[in-house]
Amino acid sequence: MKVLDNPFAITNEILQIIKDSKDFLYLVSPYTQFEREESTELKIIKDAIISSLKRNVDVNFITRDPENEKIDPKKKLRFIHEEGCKIYLIPKLHSKLYCNESYALITSMNLFLASILNNKEIGVLLSKDLESPEFNEIITYVKELIRSATLKLNIKIEKKIVYVLKLGNDKWYVGKTGNLKQRLYQHKTGKNSPWIQMNRVIDVKETIPNGDLKEITLDYMRKYGWENVRGYAWSQWNMKNPPRELRNK
Repeated sequence: MKVLDNPFAITNEILQIIKDSKDFLYLVSPYTQFEREESTELKIIKDAIISSLKRNVDVNFITRDPENEKIDPKKKLRFIHEEGCKIYLIPKLHSKLYCNESYALITSMNLFLASILNNKEIGVLLSKDLESPEFNEIITYVKELIRSATLKLNIKIEKKIVYVLKLGNDKWYVGKTGNLKQRLYQHKTGKNSPWIQMNRVIDVKETIPNGDLKEITLDYMRKYGWENVRGYAWSQWNMKNPPRELRNK
């Protein structure tokens, strides 16, 4: 557990959670102020959210259903909704939480400019690896919030497919996409991973609709050796060590 005792540290941690997200992202902020384009801090967070959506992360934004009809959070969040973000409105929401598949941040801070620049804020960061029971309780709480939403703006997103590429030099690549045809074109034209550029695509070994990218990557690493497989968070061509899950086994 890590205590964050100022808004700048909290902002940096929120940004890191967004940037590091691979599977899902929950952003719970009753009040937002993304329309303040002159705010560097909010713009960086805004850009990071859009970037995560483009990586096919399942992004869920949960905010307060306003009692004042003049306030329209749907309009404020249109920029991410149009990119595929799911938006949920919750009456009387006061919780502030920011979570991905590895970390959960409980904090007093909204994604609001005054919160970042002027307010006294505090936060507690939990790790799934180190505080698993508490982390899971937070994720369960967020899912309950979603179920209680009075309005759900959910763009239909194409089902994601885990795919396995057989490469030259007895190498493998495991990826995930909502558009396999486009993704394969990118791989074959050398517009993506250096690992694939170094070891040309030979064939698609298999596709698994809605598969677990992490577990499938680990399975292939166990079968063919971690040195010969890349995927999930282990895509660097020059990895020096195996994933933690494969050590001492």
